[in-house]
Amino acid sequence: MRNAIKIDNRVTIGRVPDDEDLGQLKELGYKTLVDVREDDEKFGGRVERKAAELGLHYVSIPISRQGISLDQVVDFYHIIYQRGTAPIYAFSRFGKKPLAFLLLFEAVAQGDQLARVFERSRRIGIDLRGDLLLQEFLVSFYNNECIEGVVESIRRIRPDLFPPKESAKDHGTDGVNLPRHAPRSEREHVLHQKGCTVWLTGLPSSGKSTTAFMLETEMLTQGFLPYVLDSDNIRHGLNQDLGFSAQEREENIRRVGEVAKLFADAGIMTIVSFISPYRRDRALARELHAAAGLSFVEVFIDAPLEVCETRDGRGLYKSAREGEIRGFTGIDDQYEPPIEPEIVVKTATTAPDKAAQQILSYLVQNKILLAG
Repeated sequence: MRNAIKIDNRVTIGRVPDDEDLGQLKELGYKTLVDVREDDEKFGGRVERKAAELGLHYVSIPISRQGISLDQVVDFYHIIYQRGTAPIYAFSRFGKKPLAFLLLFEAVAQGDQLARVFERSRRIGIDLRGDLLLQEFLVSFYNNECIEGVVESIRRIRPDLFPPKESAKDHGTDGVNLPRHAPRSEREHVLHQKGCTVWLTGLPSSGKSTTAFMLETEMLTQGFLPYVLDSDNIRHGLNQDLGFSAQEREENIRRVGEVAKLFADAGIMTIVSFISPYRRDRALARELHAAAGLSFVEVFIDAPLEVCETRDGRGLYKSAREGEIRGFTGIDDQYEPPIEPEIVVKTATTAPDKAAQQILSYLVQNKILLAG
């Protein structure tokens, strides 16, 4: 079967099967199909109808990538490990959701660190780190201790996966030896780096993204693991429901701050590249990091408005000045420059590689990035 990955003797995961795939599954003895696509991805129920024709048991658990809940994941586990007749084929549009849930189950049952989920997914051939929403779900479950609810649900479904409970006398608890969210230091030890957030702010076309990706390249060259959060992977995914009013911009940056904090807590050197025009929103992002004991470095990408306008290849400034775009930062919406940023980069006179080196030097000097 195309794009199918056998996890164990019970479960195979993959993408949405076509009629030929369904016929092959029937021939191979599969009994149950578990569909975790969202409702609007099902296009008239083709898979369900064909499964009924073939006598396959079809179960739908429509899980939205925008808001994965514990109850939905537990429903998935009940089907996979209790109510579904094996062998089972679980699928979504790209196969990532069922894989993430199965590897989370396995990690929790074995008391593994969350990093093992990403390691095994890469070995299988599906990189969960490339899916921001799934990664946020996995990390937040551990960080917010929702994992304990998953553990108890799994224990009820498959008690055979867990060692016998030891007495409360031995543990000073109710006898449940729950796997805990690993300390940040363990993740940083595995990655050989300290998680932090480098927050680039500035006018549109000031050079934020160019600097961010140059910085990412330099970090990778030196053997570190960075990740850039910008409008391409946030505005077009996690925050695609937000517009550009003042309130929506505030919510956009609030979410970015939360995601950056999670990435930094995971040990990743997170580079944020957003206009983030309002001081109070950037201050909130800083406070989130400070409360979690994480480094937050604000970088002001300082370029004069007239320079930014000459760099605007899409003509957005021109459209804003002609009234075709409303609320454009720097024209009819204010930009509040940082008062005391850690770093100021003058991109009108500093080449991108030099700008990246300026930031790297600060990170090394302040022992945020550990050279060598």
